[in-house]
Amino acid sequence: MLTSSSGRAVRTETRQNSNFLTRNGPQQQSFIPPPSSSQYLPCHYFDYMTGTSTGGLIAIMLGRLSMTVDECLEAYEKLADFVFGHPRRLHIRRPPFIPRDKYDHKRLEKAIKEIIKQRNSDGHGNTMFRQPNTEMCRTIVIAWHKFNVTGIRVPYLFRSYRHPTSSDGPRDFLERNPDTRYEYKIWQVGRATTAAPTYFKAVKFEEDDEMTEYIDGGFGANNPTEEAYRSIQQLSNNDPQAVKVVVSIGTGKNLETNPSPSAGYKLYYLYINAAAKWAAQSEATHHNMTYNTRGAAEYFRLNVEHGIGKMKLDAWKGTRGSETLALIRTQTEEYLASDEGSMIVSRAAQELVTVRQARSTWQQDPDRWERFCHGVEYACRITPCNQGERRWQRQQLRSHLEECHSTQFNADELENLLEAAKCFPIETEP
Repeated sequence: MLTSSSGRAVRTETRQNSNFLTRNGPQQQSFIPPPSSSQYLPCHYFDYMTGTSTGGLIAIMLGRLSMTVDECLEAYEKLADFVFGHPRRLHIRRPPFIPRDKYDHKRLEKAIKEIIKQRNSDGHGNTMFRQPNTEMCRTIVIAWHKFNVTGIRVPYLFRSYRHPTSSDGPRDFLERNPDTRYEYKIWQVGRATTAAPTYFKAVKFEEDDEMTEYIDGGFGANNPTEEAYRSIQQLSNNDPQAVKVVVSIGTGKNLETNPSPSAGYKLYYLYINAAAKWAAQSEATHHNMTYNTRGAAEYFRLNVEHGIGKMKLDAWKGTRGSETLALIRTQTEEYLASDEGSMIVSRAAQELVTVRQARSTWQQDPDRWERFCHGVEYACRITPCNQGERRWQRQQLRSHLEECHSTQFNADELENLLEAAKCFPIETEP
């Protein structure tokens, strides 16, 4: 994921020294934590999280849903067993090559919705992907977008925040779907980024009175780091200093090549023969990022060297995937214990803790931490007040109370009034 820029105006928004985390596509009451919680979550260290394919699901869970790492692992293992543990008997990926996908996409949709329900105090699974408070950690999920008229496929960035179109100079042709007016639910974004051909049915959404198709983001952006990095910089008018720290997590090195997009049955043929992920393309992106961040951002790439790079997208062997999970854990722990892995983790942790500490003790805006951590806003509770519907920052409300309602309370009551005025983001079902 990325860290964001240093206090410069970001088109219509402002973002301070962002951190950014990316997750590759795989081989294989609201969502806000209780305000009293002192536990630091992954989303407290990053301004942006991004992912593609099942890495997109992980970005949603850690970023948009504010999960702990343990919660994310548990949820993903349940999802994987519910979906990959139940393939169809007859499908296109094995003889007699029945023309239907290996897995029922409805099971995947159900699993994603169940994760959302468990994180939502109202118990519904139709929460919108666009977050109610954009001062919190933002999420970018990448899918592969098919334009129906031409058949050309390009990356599509689902964002949990508004990305305005650049107003300065000519349009950047690499600026992916800016200022989109379409609103998607979290489960729809999860389905779009995981719709791998031959595994799951492509997902279609109605846009401008026609159906637009999306498939697995790993098809063209298996390593989403460069796409997200560019998108965040665009918010700061392509300021090279817009991002401070980048942490990229791969899914294992491999020398497979990345097939070019194609239409019709040839597309399925390519997928059937690409048994492993296209990690070579991921490594090419890694080399690009090493060059692009030189002198501009701290860039860290974690990627297991051996043993899992050629694992299939749906690898799930043993009872509840026990054999697959054991292999992933063993190889990952071995890599993290190596000199290279431990050094990268140590350096990245130092950078991220420094950023988090600065964010939580920023003297220019002492209330910034509670806004970033919990999305806290304030509302005037004193009646009558003609600005009772307005949402304030704490110091703004303090000034409002002192200027407009000073006769209705004494000085000793001010802090209690401010505490009672706290509001938290509400996730609503459309």
